[in-house]
Amino acid sequence: MQALEELQTTYVQGISDLHLLSLQQYATAMELKKQLGRGELPAEQAPEGLLQALRKEPLRTLEQTLSEAINQRAHTRFRIISLGGQIAEERAQQEALATEAAKAAEEGAASEDPAASAPTSTASTTEEATPATPTQAEALAPLQALVGQRLDLLADLDRLEAERLQQEATLTGSERLEQQAENRMREGSGWLEAILSVLPSDRAAELTELLRGNYQKLLIVEAQQALLATEKEKVAQLIQLTQEDRQASAQALPLLKAQLQALTLQQDTLWVSAQAQLQPQKADQLKADFSVRTGISLPSAPPLLEKNKADFIARVQDELLTLYVQKLALQQWIPVLEQRQASTLLNEIAHYRDHEGQLNALDASFMRMVKRLTGHTQEELAQLPERQQPSTHLETIYFLEGEIGADHEQRSQALLRALLRFVFELFAIIYGTWFLIMMAKRFVNRRSQEIEMRAGPESTHQLFVLSFSFVAFRLVVVLLAATLALSRMGFDIGVIVASLGIGGFAVALAAKETLSDLIGGITLFVEHSFSIGDVIQISSSDPKMGAAEVGRVEAVSWRVTRITNVMNYSITIPNGRVSESVIINYTRQAQLRDFTHVYISPAYSTRQVVALINEAVDECNLIRQDLQKQVLATGNTVIDKVLVSRYEIRWYTDIPYLARARVLTELWTRLWQKFHEAGLSLEYGLPQEVQAPALPAQAKTLPQQPPTHSA
Repeated sequence: MQALEELQTTYVQGISDLHLLSLQQYATAMELKKQLGRGELPAEQAPEGLLQALRKEPLRTLEQTLSEAINQRAHTRFRIISLGGQIAEERAQQEALATEAAKAAEEGAASEDPAASAPTSTASTTEEATPATPTQAEALAPLQALVGQRLDLLADLDRLEAERLQQEATLTGSERLEQQAENRMREGSGWLEAILSVLPSDRAAELTELLRGNYQKLLIVEAQQALLATEKEKVAQLIQLTQEDRQASAQALPLLKAQLQALTLQQDTLWVSAQAQLQPQKADQLKADFSVRTGISLPSAPPLLEKNKADFIARVQDELLTLYVQKLALQQWIPVLEQRQASTLLNEIAHYRDHEGQLNALDASFMRMVKRLTGHTQEELAQLPERQQPSTHLETIYFLEGEIGADHEQRSQALLRALLRFVFELFAIIYGTWFLIMMAKRFVNRRSQEIEMRAGPESTHQLFVLSFSFVAFRLVVVLLAATLALSRMGFDIGVIVASLGIGGFAVALAAKETLSDLIGGITLFVEHSFSIGDVIQISSSDPKMGAAEVGRVEAVSWRVTRITNVMNYSITIPNGRVSESVIINYTRQAQLRDFTHVYISPAYSTRQVVALINEAVDECNLIRQDLQKQVLATGNTVIDKVLVSRYEIRWYTDIPYLARARVLTELWTRLWQKFHEAGLSLEYGLPQEVQAPALPAQAKTLPQQPPTHSA
């Protein structure tokens, strides 16, 4: 243990020397730094390792290492004393007490005093002879409390400094910082600037990004200022606690020294009293010497009996060991406190004040940055020398409102210029739209007048197409103008078109039938399948579309087509169905081709029947005689279990389709006359059992009213 203690002493001495050299180097570097700041030392003459010498981390590491080494050495010394010194002293005292006890027993064995049969306690004698002093714990309790508070403050300072150093990297690029900067920028903008911010402007966009960056920088500086203020408060508390620690050390040192003297006196008193009881023949001499040395008179104590000496020696040994340990502790604490009082605490206070100065300098730099961003006061402007006064309006704004205020001012001016440009462009768009629509309207009106003056059969359709084209042109021009206006306001046209597309798709699903009718109407007008007044037939192969409709076209709108049939009924058909149906226009044919069937008994000669039919057709005035006429024998068929012969008659006529019944009436009248004159009956022959499949309903007609079809 002693060899270990010697090695630790050598190590502590080396660390102490190194720490002293490091402190001297740091002090020299600080002095050089101050000379550089005052301009007394040129920058080119500064040593190369100046920045490394100004670092405090090596000093803190050395101080921590030195403190640990001193604590380890103190622990080793205490173990050596407790294991070696105490045992040696105890043995020496035991031997001395045993020797004195033996001599006393030999000299006073014959004359034994009964009053000395009971041992006298040395503790009461010691307490009477020793004045009362504060204990070691009571003297060191304030120091321990102050040290604990200082350690807590140092831990808080390290945490705050690390947080402040990492705060800029932590906040930069965070969504929270961007949102706070956006809110501050919105609060700092005027109402006009906020309204005009929707207008597109490259210069305004650049200034907006610059403002956003300045506000983020301002928020970071403000957060660092808040942490710095807390650090300064902690350092001030630390300086105050260190000063209180120095005062407490100054107050504790006299108490500890007095306690050490009291313990020494108590130890001497105990030792002299024990010797006096163990050696009664020397008691007077021992007490007289003690009184001369200390000025304290010890009371007389009876000699000890032989049987009580062992217990007495053990009790005195324990008391002496306790007093020795207390003295040893005080002897170690008093030099430490004296060193702390003389230099350590003063160095710590100087170190803390240096750190406080660095924090104040950093706070001043933060304040200058805040002033640069947010501006100065009018009083500061008035205090400037005349040569430093701002000369322009922009420089004044920069000084009073800072970079943020100047950026807001320039952004407002850029937005005002963008507003003027937008108003001019919007006026040009509106004027161009009005001009195009008016020119198109004049053209449409002129063409409409020309069409109405011609009063041709296609005039209605042409007027409708012209009106539709004008409406479509006007809609397209208005949409283009609105698109241009929105694009100049800064809106994304692609997003608007996509939104309109989605909305149009939803509307198309909700109004599918209506849109189908509108598109069908456009298709009908483009294809021009019929006109107003035409006789048409609308039919479809799809059973869901309904039966075929025949009639004259009365009106065609965007959604429906209205026709009037033979019975003079008005029928309204959706344009979607009309555009998907088969349309037969009878009016546009040069002549109407029609046909009918004649059913007669197969007993008559085919030649004779064909000749009679030709004669009847030739005599019809409503049939075009100059065009082809056909009479065809198409064979036999069964009608209601009666076998008959069928003849098909084909002809052309100028009669409209809706009046075709007049042609059929004249034809059947001529047929009846010719067959009646020839003695041929149009009635069916006798029924015959003929196995034939059932015919369609349209084939089961009477001979007097055969079915007719148009081709």
